[in-house]
Amino acid sequence: MLQDSAPRPANAPRNYAIRHLTPDDQPFLWEMLYQSLYVPEGHAPIDRIVLNILPLRSTSKIGDARMIADS
Repeated sequence: MLQDSAPRPANAPRNYAIRHLTPDDQPFLWEMLYQSLYVPEGHAPIDRIVLNILPLRSTSKIGDARMIADS
């Protein structure tokens, strides 16, 4: 069972759900990867084409859960 790291009352409602990834999640995941790229202050943003040239590979294995929080 997945739990929040922040304490909260036991009866507090959650405003998100944990679910399995679907192919429809791919654009969101690419966007999160792009947003995570470090750009030093004062430098121009990195062109999105970098996502097409990075040597990305999957590290997932058969049986991995591949979950996402959805609100």
